[in-house]
Amino acid sequence: MPQCDTLAAGALLITLGLFLFYRSAGERHKARLLSTLPLSPCGGVQEGLVCATGRAVSSVSVHGSVLGIPFRSRN
Repeated sequence: MPQCDTLAAGALLITLGLFLFYRSAGERHKARLLSTLPLSPCGGVQEGLVCATGRAVSSVSVHGSVLGIPFRSRN
């Protein structure tokens, strides 16, 4: 029965390959959709799915949870 074991392993590998191909096609669709969006500055973001660029600024300082050292913004 070695042929039956080889056939079962081959069918399992083909099924796994088809499943991974299906998953990658969905991710590729999302990436293509995001690449076609226009780039907007943070202050002019419209409602909906957008791609924005800029720097987030807050008046509240954030402190580390372990040492309590405040984080500095990177310029």
